[in-house]
Amino acid sequence: MPIHGAWLDVENRIYTFVVVAPWSLEDIISALEGTEHETMRPNAIVYNVTQGKTIPRSFLSIIRVLQQHKGNDVGIRALVGANHVWRMLYKVVDRAFPALTEGFIFADTVEEALDYIHSQNKLSTEADPNLTNH
Repeated sequence: MPIHGAWLDVENRIYTFVVVAPWSLEDIISALEGTEHETMRPNAIVYNVTQGKTIPRSFLSIIRVLQQHKGNDVGIRALVGANHVWRMLYKVVDRAFPALTEGFIFADTVEEALDYIHSQNKLSTEADPNLTNH
């Protein structure tokens, strides 16, 4: 399966999608639909595209699906291992659909993404002591 997901933490707050080439739009739709269970409410998602390499030609046609599966509870979305093609696509989507790119960061490694996510969670916890630090 070219796209698979798993929890990155024991508290089930950070979810990852690992994309492996070759992949298709149907693969991403299946992965997104597979995470829409009541129990899946991550605070952050890490998209690891290090092995994803290319983007399907009709990728922009999936914008509506991405909008439907955005998930309002997700505060941070990290794109790990994005090459220049991924970054160009991000710029196009950001200009056309800025709501889809809210909360996105780029990271070179999963560890870098997790460090950023944890630092933001720590800042949130310091601002509101009722929040749990993950």
